Amino acid sequence: MTTIDELIARIDRDHSDIYSLVSGLPQFLAGDPGDIPVTLNGVQGSIPNLKKLTAAINMAIVSSQLAALNDQMNKQSVTLKGVISDVSKLTGHGSPFWNAYNLNDPSIGDTSDPTFRANIENGLRFPFDGYVVNNLDRKDPSVFTKIGNQMLPNYTEKLIPGYPLTSGADTPSAIATGYLNIAAYPAFSQTTYYSENYWGWYGWYYGYYYYWWNYYYSYSRVYAVTTTIAINGSATAQSFQVSSDQILTGVNFWAYAASSNQSSNPYVLLCECTQGIPDPNKVIGRADPVKDANYTGGALTTAAALTPTNNIRFNFGQATYLHAGKSYAFIVVSNGTYNLWYNSNSYNKGGAFYTQDGAQFSVDLQKDLMFELVVAQFSAGQQIVELAPVSLSGGIASIKTELQAVIPAGTQLQLQVSINGNWQPLTVLNNLDSLPPYTPIRAVYTCTTDLAPIVDVVKSSVTAFRPATALNFFVKPIPIKSGSTSLNLTFNMVGFDKTMHTLDIKIKLDNGTILSPDVVRQYTDSVAQGMFDTFFTIPAGAISYQLIAKATTQVATRVFDVTSIVES
Repeated sequence: MTTIDELIARIDRDHSDIYSLVSGLPQFLAGDPGDIPVTLNGVQGSIPNLKKLTAAINMAIVSSQLAALNDQMNKQSVTLKGVISDVSKLTGHGSPFWNAYNLNDPSIGDTSDPTFRANIENGLRFPFDGYVVNNLDRKDPSVFTKIGNQMLPNYTEKLIPGYPLTSGADTPSAIATGYLNIAAYPAFSQTTYYSENYWGWYGWYYGYYYYWWNYYYSYSRVYAVTTTIAINGSATAQSFQVSSDQILTGVNFWAYAASSNQSSNPYVLLCECTQGIPDPNKVIGRADPVKDANYTGGALTTAAALTPTNNIRFNFGQATYLHAGKSYAFIVVSNGTYNLWYNSNSYNKGGAFYTQDGAQFSVDLQKDLMFELVVAQFSAGQQIVELAPVSLSGGIASIKTELQAVIPAGTQLQLQVSINGNWQPLTVLNNLDSLPPYTPIRAVYTCTTDLAPIVDVVKSSVTAFRPATALNFFVKPIPIKSGSTSLNLTFNMVGFDKTMHTLDIKIKLDNGTILSPDVVRQYTDSVAQGMFDTFFTIPAGAISYQLIAKATTQVATRVFDVTSIVES
């Protein structure tokens, strides 16, 4: 316990310290040369004058700024090398100053080493410990509709007439003015481009692939599934437009056979128009008669049979997404003698065309073929279909979905998995701690009345897999530049977490010597995700080196990817 005398002595000492400091203050502020003597707590000493102190503070600030600038330049250098690596992948051209490893080419790995375990696919990844691939198809065939290989929600059909409907003349027979014989045009034979449809290829990755793919390449792209078909016979065509986006499933034509037992059925090609003219090099669908159009009984064999329900229904082998305001055309092809009803140019969104050779079409300004579009009608809102479940012995850490699909504007498609009985988006796998060996999976379609996503179930797949917890990567020998005394290898990564991941880098020289890096710089900020910059001293006489990269993760649900390796 402090006594009164001790307390008084402490107060006196504090007063003395304050007096010493205040006495030296004028000299300190004046910037006089020399240090200022002070006595604190009974001990004599000195403090630097203001000029010295200011210079010291400024030097510390400048030094700190230079260190930060140097650190930022190092990061930018590493990031630049990563960009160069990506450019090299895309162009196939390297740099005289940097050499980016081709992490699109699995052959760069030295698989002769029995301990090699790595996956090289648009980057360096942990290898698979197990995987299973499922096609994206219905678990219950009665739930959703399939048209060919396409899966879409159950729908009803709506007819959109390709002829005017006016009071007192609302049937085809009331407005038809004549018919034309397809066989009146010259027969031809040609092979044409056939795209079937314009598909989007959607790659969605969850878990193992998620960090890298969504950081760099979360993507979709549109392309045509191409093939060729032979057109044989005579043909006529009718162009048209739709006023709003639609999904086409069929078309009705009012037609009849000039005589029964024709040699073959007519068929319909759907194509795009180029400058308003049917373009047989842009065919996007084919439709065939629902019934045998040779019509030996109950058929349209006389002109009197022209009624709203008595026509030839053609169904397309796949649903086709039609865009509002875009010009399309039906090309009716036949080797038989079929008559198509027309009216006198009353359709204002297209016209009739004829061709002499199947390649060039000329418009007939006096005619419009009689037709009805058959389009799908859906229940607006969410439509759900459960898919075949996925199972993997040892547990599922990640899921990759590859969808060949048409997803019209205003619609959505989401895949979900059931974890512990709860349906959740696949994004749940990005933060999954357990390894479920089995999971149901479903597709949730968000539809409008006219539109819904369309998925090709044969070309779409769900891959469930589990990566290993260790990676051993060895590169085939790489020549060392003549005269080089150092080697810099930069690793760009995503998903790297130093609390649960390790990455060990070494090189093996041609004489068998294994070198560890002299310096390793590591950056793990939110922009770069993760970068290792390693520096090696190369001894004289070294001809080539092999990279040895070993990585580990504590759990298979938390892995990282090396997106580029750049040598400089």
